[in-house]
Amino acid sequence: MKLEMEALRADKAVKDEQLNMLYTVMESHLGINVQSIYNNLEIQRVEERRIVREKELAQEATQRRKGLVIDIEETLGSSSQPVAGGSSSQADVEMVNAEVDPKGFVLVGDSIPLSYNIDDIIRRVRVEQRKRKVKEPEVLFLR
Repeated sequence: MKLEMEALRADKAVKDEQLNMLYTVMESHLGINVQSIYNNLEIQRVEERRIVREKELAQEATQRRKGLVIDIEETLGSSSQPVAGGSSSQADVEMVNAEVDPKGFVLVGDSIPLSYNIDDIIRRVRVEQRKRKVKEPEVLFLR
């Protein structure tokens, strides 16, 4: 049993080394970095899952609001007292079109996916630094 375990460990070590060699050859011949490409693909997958989850949550929130609006209309319609202001049911109907963020924020309009590409991030940071540098007044020290 011990000999079999040692043989399996040795075989695993050989296969790991072969896989490492394959990646090294592939990266050098193709001129790509497999790890960075894999990371970018993984980030895209996570973003796609996040977008789908946000849409589902927004649909659920919309359904809950529609149910709330229907309940409020039924309550207001069956009440014998006049509604103060008269436009509260209209405001509820308008809120049905808004999306709710999982953190409790109300999103109006379309959400845009964020890019986590390192080149885009560096470019955006440089642009922000340039904007700040332009906005900052030049301070001259007088002696």
